[in-house]
Amino acid sequence: MGALKMNMSGRVSGLGIELLNQSNYKISRTCMESYLVGEDLWEVVCGNAIVAPKDTQENVDVLKAWRMKNTKAEFLLKRSISHDLFEYIIGCKSASEIWITLDGLLNKKNMARLQMFENELANTTQGNLSISQFFLKIKNLCSQISLLDPEEPISEARIPKKLMIQNMKKIGVRCFVAETTTVGALASINFEDDWIVDSGCGHHLTGDESKFSKFRKHEGNDAIITADNTIHPVEKEGVIIIGGANEDPITLKSVFHVPSMKKNLFSVANAVDAGNYVLFGPKAL
Repeated sequence: MGALKMNMSGRVSGLGIELLNQSNYKISRTCMESYLVGEDLWEVVCGNAIVAPKDTQENVDVLKAWRMKNTKAEFLLKRSISHDLFEYIIGCKSASEIWITLDGLLNKKNMARLQMFENELANTTQGNLSISQFFLKIKNLCSQISLLDPEEPISEARIPKKLMIQNMKKIGVRCFVAETTTVGALASINFEDDWIVDSGCGHHLTGDESKFSKFRKHEGNDAIITADNTIHPVEKEGVIIIGGANEDPITLKSVFHVPSMKKNLFSVANAVDAGNYVLFGPKAL
């Protein structure tokens, strides 16, 4: 193993690895593990040779080889951490003990930092920031969270949803949740109570007059043309209150009553015009 030195940039010369600290633990740990494996030292750090062979006459050569590997691994680990962490491992008796001590220490601190970033993300609103500044702030927080919790990363595809959620918290609009279904599952839809999302229709539509909390006679000659080219006149229009997420009441305004309608159609255009947000994206968002 070649000589390793710490340079002024805070890296271990010859490795290109940043000195291990609280903020880069996940990355540095992975890089260091790969290097130890490559140098045939991993077995004394976290492999099947973390315990020294018994000091017997028969084990003289084996013990000497183990001590050589352990010393190299210890040296490498000690030279790859920042000075403020050195006090925690100064009393360790083996490379394995150093590794376990650092893992316990930094994983614990990482969980605290992870909670801090998650709390900040949950409470972040746009405020006086521009859209681009707000997006960058959310993206940076998501990156920090993903770094500290690689098992539950926040992909860039999910960031627009985070932006939506944070803006919704700021302005208090309601959230409409739509479920996708297949043609074969249409029989499971309750056409009397369920609302079908329609991005093409300009108004919420229903044929059930009893759903209205208030309505008035529709003034005008508006009508709905269905797929079979039949015309269905609009007779009334008014307000319907439906249950949203957690059964919070959501008010639908300008709902058209078309008596011959057999379904309830939720108009995306109508919802947006009323000041709500609509987000389309992959099902995994």
